Amino acid sequence: MDENSLVSLASPIEMNEETINKWRKQLEDYELTQPINQLSIIKLDKNNLENEIKKLQNIEIAYGTFKAFGARYLMTPNYLDYGVVEGYKLKNGDCFEIKIDANNEIDYKDKVKINIQFSNENNTKVSERFVYTLLILMIWDFRLTELFD
Repeated sequence: MDENSLVSLASPIEMNEETINKWRKQLEDYELTQPINQLSIIKLDKNNLENEIKKLQNIEIAYGTFKAFGARYLMTPNYLDYGVVEGYKLKNGDCFEIKIDANNEIDYKDKVKINIQFSNENNTKVSERFVYTLLILMIWDFRLTELFD
């Protein structure tokens, strides 16, 4: 490897089923568990991520769950008055935004509908790895695995 090589974690978006099955077997053989079971529990249609995004649009979750999600992944909050968060943004060239309809009376247990959007600062195609990863995190954190099995 030279200094321009990049080493990163494997992502199922970049693997065929045979490779995923080999990784799954490798983890089982060494009795390793995944922090997020993206290789075994969550099944996304890698060829149609737009459709997978649509499944999450307008899903209802608790406001507290929404706030915990944004904070856990160090997303930039967009505040209303009094510290109420109405959205989070994550940018690294590609951009992810998750919004809700909120008011100053909202409570942590109140249900909110989420709206998600992916974009790119340069108006180019958003990285499939970026989209896939955020979909996995939302599905796992919002406990929506039954929608994607």
